[in-house]
This record gives sequence, structure tokens and C-alpha cells, in this order.
Amino acid sequence: YFYRVSPPSTRGEVEIFVIDTEILLAGTTVYLDKLAEDGSGREVSDDELDVFPPHVAPQTEEERNMVAWLEDALANSTAKWKIVAGHHAVWSGGGGKFEKARALRKLILPALCKHADAYFSGDDHLLEVYTDSCENIAGALPAPLPTIVSGAGAKWRPNHPAFMAQQEKRYPELTTIWSRGSTWGFMYVELAGDEMRIEAVVPATDFSGTASIEQVVTFP
Repeated sequence: YFYRVSPPSTRGEVEIFVIDTEILLAGTTVYLDKLAEDGSGREVSDDELDVFPPHVAPQTEEERNMVAWLEDALANSTAKWKIVAGHHAVWSGGGGKFEKARALRKLILPALCKHADAYFSGDDHLLEVYTDSCENIAGALPAPLPTIVSGAGAKWRPNHPAFMAQQEKRYPELTTIWSRGSTWGFMYVELAGDEMRIEAVVPATDFSGTASIEQVVTFP
């Protein structure tokens, strides 16, 4: 359910760390997402809990220690690029996944901010690029952490501009670089030298089989 791999063609320069965020969330407290009904995008979640099926919860000591495994694996990696991937986003703009994101940040953001070069996720069916300054994490790397949502491969949903505005107000560590909902698409990532280049690729809707690059973002 979680592992690390260095693709042979990268000659050890890239290592990918995959975690099962469903297991992580099932083993912690997650509240149900609730927004104000006035369209303002304000979070109004109360103490109602999200419930996960029993079989999703951590079953073994290894699964219960997944966060510690991630931090140790990242810290001990000698790769130039350390990329973490999980299903759930730590930031997203759809307005319906923020409680899972908040719970997940508490679990994995310290490890990400101290050791990782980027975090890739899906779950929210959008195409998005954010950064987290990691200003609240002791021992964090100096550069902001890129967090990428690529969840529009088989389903799409709209983003929520009012919610996104409220989120940026509430969390100064968050920067929204680009967000697009109500579209299909995926992220194409290229690592070259000291630069990560991310292209948001969106297919045409006329059945022509063509696609366009909607946005290009680079990170050191």
C-alpha cells in the first residue's frame, strides 16, 4: 500500500514515494465538509465526523506507522528529486474535500516540508497547482512546497472561486498558482537539471483527438 521506487532511467536522481492516504485518513479524525449556504465559500464544518469503512482502517503495525516510514524514507534518500504521491490533496479548490485535506496536512506536511520537492495527488477532480510556504513547520526547507492536483483524468468537477478566496484569506501559507475545473486533463511533468516543469494538458472537446497546454509552471 506504500512504497518507494527510483526509476532506473533516472540513475538514482529521482525517487518516488507513494503513500495510501485512504488508510492514513481512516486512522485519524476527519470531519464532514460543510460550507455556508450563502455562497460565500466560508467553512462551517461542525463536529460531525466522516465515517470510513472498517476495512480501510490501518490493519498492521506498518500501516499504523506509515507517516514515520515516509519521513524516514525521505530523510534517508540520496535522490536529487524526492517526489511524494498520494490519492488525497493537501490543498484543493473544489470546496468539498477540505476537511480531508486539513487532516492529511496534519499527518504528512511536516515530512513533506522538511524533505520533499513536490506532492502530487488526485481525489478532487480538478487541475491545480498550489504552493505551501511551510512557514508553520519547524525545520522546513527554505523553498515553498509545490502541491499539484491532477484529478481530471476520468471525471471532472468545477472549482469554487469563493471558497478558494476564503481559503487563501484563512491560510497565509497557501498560494494558489493556477486552478481549473470543469475540464478533463492531466499534468505532464519534466525534470531537467535543477528545474521541474509542469504542463497542464487539456484535450479538445470536438473529438479531434488533439490537446492543448493550458498552463506551464516551473519550480526549482
